[in-house]
Amino acid sequence: MLLVRESSLSEPFRVVLIDDDADLRMLITLTLRTAAAWDVAAFPDGASGIEAVRTLRPDLVIVDVMMPGMDGYEVCRRLKEDRATTATPVIFLTARQQTGDDHARAAGALGAISKPFDPAQLASRIRELYRPAGS
Repeated sequence: MLLVRESSLSEPFRVVLIDDDADLRMLITLTLRTAAAWDVAAFPDGASGIEAVRTLRPDLVIVDVMMPGMDGYEVCRRLKEDRATTATPVIFLTARQQTGDDHARAAGALGAISKPFDPAQLASRIRELYRPAGS
């Protein structure tokens, strides 16, 4: 059973973004800050991202699937195994076509957002995935 924290996805909704691509981190951060007024903290690798999740206690983690060192699946696995972060929802970013919502959910995430994505639709896609079942 996937636990999702209660949230209206409004201020001050906090997101930790983990992606090794600096340009994509900047694009997503600016998009979510301006379009949704969310507080976004971005990190370039799994280790620093996991530490940030433990420290910042965000409402949501967005993590790239394919990263050097620790990939998004490993980040998600570690977050779900840690009592302090197990309830923190995770959404994958992926360029892999086979990593759809079902595959992401099987790995413990809420779903996946395929790259490339339309920045204008990013916040609404996140809201769609974040919304608890039945709401």
